[in-house]
Amino acid sequence: MALMALFFFFPWNFFLRAAHADVSIICHPAVAADTLSRAEIKKIFLGKKLVWDDEQEIRFVIMKKSDAHKVFVKAYTQKTPSQFTHYWKKLVFTGKGSAPKSFHTEAELIQYVSETAGAIGYVPSELRPENVKILKISDK
Repeated sequence: MALMALFFFFPWNFFLRAAHADVSIICHPAVAADTLSRAEIKKIFLGKKLVWDDEQEIRFVIMKKSDAHKVFVKAYTQKTPSQFTHYWKKLVFTGKGSAPKSFHTEAELIQYVSETAGAIGYVPSELRPENVKILKISDK
């Protein structure tokens, strides 16, 4: 029985760790943070953390319907892309939040993050964009 539990747990745990490696979290270079926990990333992208530790407004952005978006949403918010969209539609409808700004291309997202104070987003990990800071992720 224990062996069976390990069989089912290991592949899922491996997938989650691999998924985290498939996207990089980027932010504006002036953001004071160098490292974020997975819990902090979840709070940011679900609209529950609105300011950085230095009181600067967080401006988080997302990709529209991309593989990176699917991986990011699943790995960091524990939602499917449709659940994430529904979550934000509900917040907007009830007046409790504003939908995140979204982009069709990584280049547009990177440019926005590089030019917007307090901005944070994600890109496929194979990209190494200039003019932004790539954040380290802690397991906390």
